[in-house]
Amino acid sequence: MNTTLFFQNIFPLLMSGVSFILIGILWYSPAIFGDIWQKELGLKKDKNGRIPGMNLAVAGSFVLSLVMANILNYFITIMGLTEVLDALMLAFVLWIGFVATTTGINVLYQRKSVALFLVDAGFQLVIMLAFALILVVL
Repeated sequence: MNTTLFFQNIFPLLMSGVSFILIGILWYSPAIFGDIWQKELGLKKDKNGRIPGMNLAVAGSFVLSLVMANILNYFITIMGLTEVLDALMLAFVLWIGFVATTTGINVLYQRKSVALFLVDAGFQLVIMLAFALILVVL
């Protein structure tokens, strides 16, 4: 395994991380899926209208998104993918095989709703596709 491919080109990885945050802000906003997500998890806002602990969660998820983007980039690189459609297809297959399945398993064992699965797994699909696009274009 060629480990020199990890974190080889930092700019597309950072742009992937930024896209993760920006898409997340939109996806989980009250205008889109934020209210459903908050209700399904039983999260409550404090007196300032914020959900406690979210700053740490966002910072941690940014770091983890860099890892996710890097692994996707590794597969794109070792497979020699240069076409956007090929990278998008790879991202979709990896999402089905690893993200949707593990999210689904968590939802089943935690006895969470299908709505929560759709919101969270849907976000991860959009993120994986965005990463693929960024990584193959940049």
